[in-house]
Order: sequence, then structure tokens, then C-alpha cells
Amino acid sequence: YMSIIVPMVLVNVMGAIANLETAAAVGDKYDPLACVFGAVPWLIGTIPIASGVGFLLWIGMVITSSSFERKAHDSNHGTAVVLGMIPALAAWAFQLVQTTLHAVNTNSNMTAALDSLAAAGLNPQGMIALSQGYLLTAIVLASTMVHIIERDFIYAAAWMAVASMLSATGIIHAYRVVGNAIEPALGFFPTQVSHQFAIVYAGMALMLAAFHLGEEEYKYTWSHVLKMVTWSKQRLPRHAPAAASIDEHTPLLLRSQSTLFEMEK
Repeated sequence: YMSIIVPMVLVNVMGAIANLETAAAVGDKYDPLACVFGAVPWLIGTIPIASGVGFLLWIGMVITSSSFERKAHDSNHGTAVVLGMIPALAAWAFQLVQTTLHAVNTNSNMTAALDSLAAAGLNPQGMIALSQGYLLTAIVLASTMVHIIERDFIYAAAWMAVASMLSATGIIHAYRVVGNAIEPALGFFPTQVSHQFAIVYAGMALMLAAFHLGEEEYKYTWSHVLKMVTWSKQRLPRHAPAAASIDEHTPLLLRSQSTLFEMEK
């Protein structure tokens, strides 16, 4: 159950922080200490759940829209938000498909149903793979995209390495079809799907690490070029302006003498 416990804890902590920041951004500052006294069950028992759905929907829209807002000095992380939503959408879509299959035919075989869906042009294997540990997958993919946008390729490579290890151990993407149920598969390369995802993530980690080395080399080269140009300008001889010759001062002397002669008159 660790593949469920760890992501849920991370999502709850990050969600609480995001809620506080979103409220503070619109001028509503809440004290987190007010939420640790066990009053939430009383509120749930007093206020009907249906009446709070609208507030939850509004909070979700505000949090999502704030992720796409971009200030003058900040980068736009909307791409990372969209990428992080893909595993959750895949899990939701497969849940709808699975519920529909059980509702239409309770005795249907899941393997045969998946083969029929694949023959019809739907790719249920991809949805299932993304739905397994989708919270961790969303965190890893979104974090990777954030670092790519910020051009911190070494951190993005580290996240891809983490994704490769998670996939290799079956924490994400790995699954087995047991009867009419989809069960997670743990172990070292437990299924072919985990093997494929681990290789892809490892390749992405190597590619991003190469990008980091290339960008560092680029910065290193240009910084030294600028230093050489600055050093060469400082080493250039600075010639003092030559003294003015008598011929250059002659018109000025003649004008001053004529002015004095007119003043004496």
C-alpha cells in the first residue's frame, strides 16, 4: 500500500500549502492552527456535502487558473500543470471504462475485454499503465517539466532517474490482469510494461544530462570569451592627446588681440 500512502500524503501536504497560498493571493489569510482542533467533522455533519461542492469546484478552478498565471519575472508553468494532469485523466478514463464493462456484463473476462478494446482502436494498456501510481507519476512528470522550463536540466534528469527506478520496481505503471480486476505488480521489472517505461525514463535522464553538460559548456565558453574581450580592451594602450600646435592656437590669439584693441578705443 506504500504506492498509495506516499502519494496521498504528498498530495495532501502540497494541496494544503497550495490552498493557503491561493487564499492569501486573493486577500484571505487563514491560520493553519485553526484546522488542527478536530472541528472538521462537526462542520461536515452540520453543512450538507452537496452545498459544499460549489465551493470545492470554485477552489479547484482558482488553483488551476493560478497555475497558468504568469508574472513579468516568472516563467509560465502551465505546460507542467497540463502534463501532470494526464496520468490522473488516464486513471479516470480507465475507471469509466472498467465500470462500464462490469455494468454491461458482470461475468466478462477482463483480458478478452481489453483485447476487444484494442482491436476497436482504443489503447487500454496505455490508460492502465498511466493509472497505476498515477499520483507519483503526475508529481514526477510535472516536476520534470518545471525544471525543463527553468532550464535546470540536471534536476530534470534526476527526476527522470527517479521515475526510471520507480518503474523498474513496479511502483508505477506495472500491473497484472487477474480475473476481472487490475492489480499492481511489484518487484524488479515485474512486467514488460515496467521494463519499457524504465528504459524510456533512463534514456530521458541521459538526454537531459547531456543537455545540462552542453549548456554548461556553452556558458563556460562564452564567459571566457567575454573575459578575454574585456581583458584585451583593458590592455590596449591609451594614447594621451597630442599637444596643440601653435598654428591651431593662432586664430584664437589673433581674435583676443583684436578684442583688446577695440576695448582700448
